[in-house]
Amino acid sequence: MIPSPHAFTTTYPQKCLAYSSTWKVALKIHGIEWFQTRSSEGVTHVSQQLQELKAGAKSVSAQMLHDPSTQLIQPDRTWRDLDLDTLRSNLGLEQVLNGGKVKRINYQDRYLRAEGGNLLARLLLGDWLSPATTVHVYTLEAQGSGASQQKSNLTQAFSLLEQHVRSIDVKVQPHNQPRHVPHQRKLEVFKEDGKQYTVIFDKGMDFVRPQGKDHFEVSEPTYVVIDVIETGQ
Repeated sequence: MIPSPHAFTTTYPQKCLAYSSTWKVALKIHGIEWFQTRSSEGVTHVSQQLQELKAGAKSVSAQMLHDPSTQLIQPDRTWRDLDLDTLRSNLGLEQVLNGGKVKRINYQDRYLRAEGGNLLARLLLGDWLSPATTVHVYTLEAQGSGASQQKSNLTQAFSLLEQHVRSIDVKVQPHNQPRHVPHQRKLEVFKEDGKQYTVIFDKGMDFVRPQGKDHFEVSEPTYVVIDVIETGQ
């Protein structure tokens, strides 16, 4: 996305950098309006702004950008024959969910389907849930399929959580209104002690596939970013 004086979005870009280095970095850019343009005037405007940014920039090492509250995990095809508990732990979800009851869970994913929903539900199931926990799922209607059927399929996929939480709410946005479901595939976990976790899945649940009945493997390299906010009560 590039800046333009004509159209804008308030969703800041989040990038994974230094993918293969010792110091792996996941960054979110704040304080800048990010725009998209196709006009020649907009491109000129962008070019000028980028040159100004470049002139005032300086090189920094990835180590200098290290943030202990942010964790970057890189699943790849060596992740094979994992049981559910190991998969949950390796993805960093064990540390997110453990250590107190969960108050609310939000998951947004434009491309979420029943298979991925079922996997996510299985990963979320545990003693950290309580009768007060609410689960909210947001996705986009797939072209060629009805929203009501898609909602029914996803509701069924998350039904294994029904006996452990207060409510499960699945919202399927019409496919012609994609702006209501941002592209970022994001899990938000709010704990009763006030802690908040954001987990970014670059490829949603699509990078994991079953390997036999109760085991899983990673089908393609990807990354997961975990960010924790210490808010207290």
